[in-house]
Amino acid sequence: MSIFTDLDVKRIVKDSFEEAVKIKDYNEKFKNSNTYRSAKFVSALGERLKDFYVKNDLYYHLNVQKVDDESGRKTSGEWLLDVSLTKQKCIEDPAKKQSKAKINTEIIWAVESEYHTGLDKFAEDFGKLMCIKSQNYLYLNGVNQEEKNLQTYILRRLETVSDLLRDREDFYGKNFYYGFWVSPEIKNGKSIWDSKNIKDLIKMTRVFKYVEKDKEENTISSKIDFIEIQ
Repeated sequence: MSIFTDLDVKRIVKDSFEEAVKIKDYNEKFKNSNTYRSAKFVSALGERLKDFYVKNDLYYHLNVQKVDDESGRKTSGEWLLDVSLTKQKCIEDPAKKQSKAKINTEIIWAVESEYHTGLDKFAEDFGKLMCIKSQNYLYLNGVNQEEKNLQTYILRRLETVSDLLRDREDFYGKNFYYGFWVSPEIKNGKSIWDSKNIKDLIKMTRVFKYVEKDKEENTISSKIDFIEIQ
């Protein structure tokens, strides 16, 4: 049984995005670099996922590239994915009891994020989730479309994902979330993060949940097996 709700996931995504946007106001490194901005978003999301489990008296190991708020320095920490929250087990060498190590034994959360909006980048990163065994999945899809074209893009991408997940029985019973967040990517010489106010950016951040085809829920359309978390 999950210790989180769909609304918890949506809040974690939105709060992490807000934190990443705000940091540019007091650190020049984040103001002028897309990679720092997107890395901060992913790092903040990973920390919030871990904190949620710690809050519920459970301990898991967070594997993510951490970003220092002051220096912008990135510390490698990923394992297989942009973010993975794992269970660990302590092992030792029978011949050398002092020789011990921790090993990841199960993935609780598998997360991939990409700020580029193109299909090739999506295929490269989403394919990792297709091949990973986890209890919960989250893909974070950057968007840079103007609002009048944004809904069309979202529906197209969700239709593609539905086609990929449909009939994949290994995903049955798992939580599969798909989020859209405003990419810091520079277009026409300026990032959307710098041209819109933070409330509008957060409003454009949306999270959807995959629904198995045999569940009687009101999905977006007959071609899209997702519901939006309101």
